[in-house]
Amino acid sequence: YELVNNGFVSTDKFDKDAAVDQEYVVKFKAKVVDIPSFDPTKPKSDDNPKPEPGQPVDPTKPDGPKWPASVKDLKNTDTVKRTVKYVFENGAPVIDPTTGNQKVVEQEVKFTRTSSVNLVTGEITYGDWTAAQKLPAVTSPTETDIPAVTNHIPSTKTVPAVTVQAEGEDLTETVVYRKIDSI
Repeated sequence: YELVNNGFVSTDKFDKDAAVDQEYVVKFKAKVVDIPSFDPTKPKSDDNPKPEPGQPVDPTKPDGPKWPASVKDLKNTDTVKRTVKYVFENGAPVIDPTTGNQKVVEQEVKFTRTSSVNLVTGEITYGDWTAAQKLPAVTSPTETDIPAVTNHIPSTKTVPAVTVQAEGEDLTETVVYRKIDSI
């Protein structure tokens, strides 16, 4: 809690009139603090002040308010991924000669938002997510990139750019290479 109003002034004399009850009103409110931004994939450090339940909100005040249990489920970051896979029409993967593995393009964007927590009730209030972001278009490999696709046509020459928002579903696109029939 934090003090809102203290109706008792230190210079007041308590019970200065025995015939009359004196009333002093001291008001408090639940303390709400901003949660610092942090990377949940990294350990807690001075540069990554990840709140931990039961630990001091201010590390320099170990006897001060503690983070409530609700911060363990905090979600201030989100990542949306798009995976573009390349296969032949029979389902066999298109192999990238530089890696020896299936040709795959992975893209991702990260989103963040602010939050605050009521240290008394544990209620977390979230701000808005950062704005929608665009995953750029992906050009399908040609026979110059991957000789194995010579005499094949991709189902799309370019996987189009797409705009995604926080909490959006991860996307998977599959480009199919169809053999060109000889005449």
